[in-house]
Amino acid sequence: MRETGHYTEEYIPSFVEKWDSLIDWEKRTESEGNFFIDLLRMWGVRSVLDVATGTGFHSVRLLDAGFETVSADGSADMLERAFKNGAQYGGHILRVVRADWRWLSRDVHGEYDAIVCLGNSFTHLFSERDRRKALAEFYAMLKHDGILVLDQRNYDAMLDDRYTSKQRYYYCGEDVVVEPDHVDEGLCRMRYSFPDDSRTTSTCSRCGRITPGD
Repeated sequence: MRETGHYTEEYIPSFVEKWDSLIDWEKRTESEGNFFIDLLRMWGVRSVLDVATGTGFHSVRLLDAGFETVSADGSADMLERAFKNGAQYGGHILRVVRADWRWLSRDVHGEYDAIVCLGNSFTHLFSERDRRKALAEFYAMLKHDGILVLDQRNYDAMLDDRYTSKQRYYYCGEDVVVEPDHVDEGLCRMRYSFPDDSRTTSTCSRCGRITPGD
């Protein structure tokens, strides 16, 4: 499946329930440190729109650090879990909004000092048109001197059969096995194996970026 929005069929409640064990909040905090927090502070950021909230890891960390944060995601199940995690892990009431990046300004209001799209999330956009539309929406919601922060896996390395997962950054859970299920020129499907012998997959676009030179 190579269509934008397919993630809504993959991130079903049974997978969302296991997402926190997959990323392991404590270990991810240790491995990531204050990298993103320091970056935002360096740019004088106060307000942040987290457009790929997931179960709320980065939103909670940003709130803990004192940033005014709005949390958006395309999955209602992820947002429900994020809202619960906000109260559990930081005593926060998250401001959550369900939104599709391609029409972000329709559902999320205001302008922000920074927009963050972390956790390899931008690769859920498969077409060049969708990526450009989402980036245009991000730009429209940034203040004139705002910044956009994206992170993404090195899919070129994975295509060259050099995939090695030390599970130090994206997925830090020790009891979960993460490995490629399929990789080609345009798609990467990751497989997650859990201690209860259940398995699930998530599909991303290897070309989750604007073509160089455009």
